[in-house]
Amino acid sequence: MAPESSLMSLWVCVTLCLSHSRSVPIACRFNGHQVESSLELLKTTGGSFPVGCLEEKVAIPFPASAFRSAGVSEVSDVFAMVLNETFSSVTAVFADGDAPPQWRPSLLEDFHNRVFRLSDDFSPCATTVRGLRGDVKSGFLDRAQLVKTYFDKMEAVLREKKYSFCAWEIVRQETVRTLEFILEHNADSLLWP
Repeated sequence: MAPESSLMSLWVCVTLCLSHSRSVPIACRFNGHQVESSLELLKTTGGSFPVGCLEEKVAIPFPASAFRSAGVSEVSDVFAMVLNETFSSVTAVFADGDAPPQWRPSLLEDFHNRVFRLSDDFSPCATTVRGLRGDVKSGFLDRAQLVKTYFDKMEAVLREKKYSFCAWEIVRQETVRTLEFILEHNADSLLWP
């Protein structure tokens, strides 16, 4: 084999290895900058909560206990799985119907794409529930149920209010609260490249 061909083969191999490693997360943690930019996009998409929607506002209890991180490795895995459940739920809610025309569609699309990517990028790292110890598995299932109930309530608000502008604003405000809570209370569990 000629030296040029060996060098070319090596170069192709290195390029493929590097391009593959870019598509896999560096660590099994969510990218904090992506979470921050998702939050900012969602805030900017609709602006301040409309005064005209205050009468329609409903209380949706926030499941703060689902997002409390412990620090033990297996529990950290559980926390990461709960975040993955959260970002998957956000993706599902915002894909659930037509967003209000008052929102900036390009920002909403960027938000949706970033949140989907957060969940999609993390999926190779997600530990299966079957592989967890009994008490840790139970902890995950309890937290996941809290998150599921929270997002089910948001979807119920959308349905009950027939996907009205105010219903979407309530969902947007709740999602902003969720992302802010994650960033305020769990920044050390996120990856900050």
